[in-house]
Amino acid sequence: MTARRLTRAEMNHLRRLIGWVRCEVGAEPEEIVTATKKALDHFQGVSEDGKRRLLEHYQKSAAIPKYIRSAIKALEKVCLEDPTEVVDGELVARGRHEVPLRLVVARNEEEIGNGKLD
Repeated sequence: MTARRLTRAEMNHLRRLIGWVRCEVGAEPEEIVTATKKALDHFQGVSEDGKRRLLEHYQKSAAIPKYIRSAIKALEKVCLEDPTEVVDGELVARGRHEVPLRLVVARNEEEIGNGKLD
């Protein structure tokens, strides 16, 4: 499989997608239980409507498959972790700029070098 460098715009689209998916998927069920317990320590009573909404939130979170959560974490690792270096693809192709071994975001749409990640 040939790897292709992503443009800055493509990386930004992926970052926005990750944010949107994170909002839709929500916290992990264990995180919801922990947050709920902490919140209940500070509040005296919870209405029936509040209990129902907490239960719905927990059930929605528990219904998300683990492979989806793993895929989100993998995308975050690639797209959101620093350091990500932006390089000029033309300079790399001409051999004037060394391609780092970590993720590279190219400034143009052309393949860099032979198009494979080393």
